[in-house]
Amino acid sequence: MKHREARKVVNSRQEFRQYMPDLNTLAYKLYMGCFLLFIFAPIVVVVLYAFNSSRYFVWPIKGFSLEWFRQAWHNRLLIEAFTNSAIIALATTALCTAIGTLMSFGLVRFRFRGRGFLNILVLLPVVTYGIVSSISLLLFFDVVHIQRGIGATILGHTTFLFPFAVIIINGRLANFDVSLEEAAMDLGARPVRVFVDITLPLIMPAIVAGALLVFTLSFDDFILSFFLIGNTNTLPVYIFGLIRYFMTPAVNAAATALIGVTMIFVVLISFFFREIRTIWE
Repeated sequence: MKHREARKVVNSRQEFRQYMPDLNTLAYKLYMGCFLLFIFAPIVVVVLYAFNSSRYFVWPIKGFSLEWFRQAWHNRLLIEAFTNSAIIALATTALCTAIGTLMSFGLVRFRFRGRGFLNILVLLPVVTYGIVSSISLLLFFDVVHIQRGIGATILGHTTFLFPFAVIIINGRLANFDVSLEEAAMDLGARPVRVFVDITLPLIMPAIVAGALLVFTLSFDDFILSFFLIGNTNTLPVYIFGLIRYFMTPAVNAAATALIGVTMIFVVLISFFFREIRTIWE
């Protein structure tokens, strides 16, 4: 009897172990489903109410309408805020891409004293980004008499976002096959010709990916823009003001447009990251 009971216990344990992978998979899927629902459910709600025919936020939505997009399109302040965000993001992208490319070449191709410390220092703006850093930058601009506005916001965004371009371009240059450049120089090409015809095309996917990432972060930024934009507005700051004082579905329409622009650039970034991985492989 004891042997039979022991055998039953062993068999039950073996059956339990067989079901364990299925239980782990189920728990993982349940966890990921809850996590994704927590992240994306608010975005889905914002988009749904942007197409709601009623001005009141009631559930279920009353019907489908594009009226709030029309109102947002004819809102002069909203269009001005969107234009400011686009100008700031484009200028920030150009500056960060140029600075990031040059700094990446210096950090990867050259050996000098303090190179490791500079690598750490480049990441400092990413780590310290937040309200405290924004206030510090605002106080610094007041000391050096830089007026708040679009120019100050561009400088602030460039200060904190250029490390993202450096990180991406660094990764590409670190895996770059230098023998290609050496072969071109052996054939008589000058350094400028080697850079234009060999180096730049091969690192271009990384440069574009970094530029798209910087543009997305700058266009969506709220913290720095809130402290530095002054009397004008960017789109996130303007939407924040509407939410605080006068909430209408037009805000959802503007937020939906902002989400759409962001998603387009996220898709482009993922495409160029895939191109980078293809080149590395």
